[in-house]
Amino acid sequence: MVDLTEAFARRAIHYARKGDWDPLIKYLENPNLKITGEVRKLLTLIVKGELKRPKHRVATAQKAQRYIAMVERFSQLKEKGASTKIAVMDVAKEFNVSAQTVFNARREYLDVWNRRSDI
Repeated sequence: MVDLTEAFARRAIHYARKGDWDPLIKYLENPNLKITGEVRKLLTLIVKGELKRPKHRVATAQKAQRYIAMVERFSQLKEKGASTKIAVMDVAKEFNVSAQTVFNARREYLDVWNRRSDI
């Protein structure tokens, strides 16, 4: 079984290094989670100014969750027998996004979704 503190720490570190500090802030605000050595190192880099947010658009945890939800819905439609094109169009309409956004979500997260039972 995975230690929740470690799992939350890895997630917070992953997104903080990409520039999305919200998961790190939520991690630090949670009194039930101890500060791991990796989080301590990351905080040191931030305070020293060695780790800064990137100037480009940041991939957020919220975006990842939305993309995973799209992939989940796409997989459900495919399991019901829908063609890829129909499934993509239905998901795009349901999430109010372009078909290209659904294709991007599939490219980035379909393998993660397919491995969900391994986690």
